[in-house]
Amino acid sequence: PMLTGVVENVAIGGTVQLMKQLFPKSKMIYAICDGTVTGLANYNIFYLYMKQHPKIKYQLLDLQKMTFKQLFSKLHDIPSSNPILLISAYTDKEKKIFSFNKSLHFITQNTSAPLFHLWYPGIGDGILGGMMTSHYDQGYIAGKIAMNILKGMPIKYIKNIFSCPNRYIFDYRQIQHFH
Repeated sequence: PMLTGVVENVAIGGTVQLMKQLFPKSKMIYAICDGTVTGLANYNIFYLYMKQHPKIKYQLLDLQKMTFKQLFSKLHDIPSSNPILLISAYTDKEKKIFSFNKSLHFITQNTSAPLFHLWYPGIGDGILGGMMTSHYDQGYIAGKIAMNILKGMPIKYIKNIFSCPNRYIFDYRQIQHFH
């Protein structure tokens, strides 16, 4: 009764459908994921979605089983017509850690395939787009909740927000690049 807030829900299904819609001739969707807690949680959502849509073929590039160097090598083999979903790429099987920006830089330098993401970071740095979590909207809703609390509304009467709106966000340069 003393807890309220806004839950961040990633729109994996919306992003996968977008990838298929924008690249209908693709034979495969690739997903990059690591073994971080958040990476595995979001991979599980991805896996359950893909299990419900068996006609969509995918291949996991699993950083729990490969090094960053192996990942970057594998990225060279992905045709430019097959989109990649970047779920999480912070650590590899050797426990080497990269920042998001460093990981993204190396990913974009080693592939000609379109790259999709679930969050805004990376737009302008090689991410084509996706159905993304809107941190602006989450903050706005959280701010409204905080205002109600400050005005004296008891927390127990404020519902948790489980379905925060996600938005399609794109990098115009990447859209032009991939036609």
